[in-house]
Amino acid sequence: MGFVEFREIIAWLKDDYGLGLGHARAIAHVIRHGAVTEKPSRAQK
Repeated sequence: MGFVEFREIIAWLKDDYGLGLGHARAIAHVIRHGAVTEKPSRAQK
């Protein structure tokens, strides 16, 4: 799924932007899979 591996994205975010592992993983997930664009309904909360 894509040309860049997950660990490469994490390394790039940590090296270039000084992010910690948790934040880098969260952003890498959005880069690879997209962001959630729908608000959950009251029943889903």
